[in-house]
Amino acid sequence: MASPQERFLQDHKIEEYVDKKGKTRRRYVYKGDLYARQLTEKQRRTERYLGVLVALAAGGLAVFAATWNTPVNAHGFFAVLSILAMIPALGVLTGAVSAFCKKGDLTSREYHERLILLRTMSLLGAALLLVLSLGYALHGAWPAFAAALPAAALYALVGVHELKVKYTVKARQA
Repeated sequence: MASPQERFLQDHKIEEYVDKKGKTRRRYVYKGDLYARQLTEKQRRTERYLGVLVALAAGGLAVFAATWNTPVNAHGFFAVLSILAMIPALGVLTGAVSAFCKKGDLTSREYHERLILLRTMSLLGAALLLVLSLGYALHGAWPAFAAALPAAALYALVGVHELKVKYTVKARQA
């Protein structure tokens, strides 16, 4: 398996140019595969804005549930889960903001980042929060339950949406 440096050099070509002061400089130009989402521009714009709003809402609900002052969050198995649920919350929010800021086709690295942050992390967050919801319900922590269950649903929504969206791979550039 190639090292990250070798993969980087396989996907980039070195281009030399002369700067304003007459010095020869190098820059790396991406020449690898590009990944395009199969969505219209209007769908893409809507997806970008909704993605950030849903990630913020789900993350806020997850934080509320995990920090609710209840014995369930203070010790034991569910306390560990409530802390672990923050990792996907941060990952999904990072992925949503990245998707919001990045227009156009994705490089191979950006594509794989998006798969991890929006597909995997959102489904992981949904599963963790679903288990947490069960724990909150069993222990009678109803405010935390009322926040964790919709957060799990929102994360599941993001994950399923990302699973449904198809990508077109554009061949390597010359």
